Amino acid sequence: MNKTRVYQIAEEVGMSNKDILAKIKELGIKVENEKSELEEDEVELLMDILEEEKSDENVIKVDGTLTVQQLAEALEKPATEVIMKLMKMGTMASLNQEVNFEIASHLASEYGFTLAEGVSDEEAEEEIEALMQIEEDKEEYLKPRP
Repeated sequence: MNKTRVYQIAEEVGMSNKDILAKIKELGIKVENEKSELEEDEVELLMDILEEEKSDENVIKVDGTLTVQQLAEALEKPATEVIMKLMKMGTMASLNQEVNFEIASHLASEYGFTLAEGVSDEEAEEEIEALMQIEEDKEEYLKPRP
């Protein structure tokens, strides 16, 4: 049975010892400090949870269209940098211009993010149409104009 010290796990995943210790304590594993040792199964459990959290952080949900500004904010990058990347990809776009999902997802993948589409445009249009259906006035309630 191999035992691994907490500080070794912290170095491996690139997190601070304090953060790793906090995660371990959340799992209910008793540790004293960064030099404490963990069993193999405890290490596997910790690594699985850290990978899940990491994958959740890299997913950006998009509803409908996305402007360059919104994309830059979601990627946590300066808008000028995003515009430069778009230019290198052959797309000229200003700050407030909308970018289609395909281009935005390609750009996000270059930064290590994944775009997930929320409600599609067709679904949104159907919802809007359903809300905007105009009821025709009944003949019995109509009065002639003077």
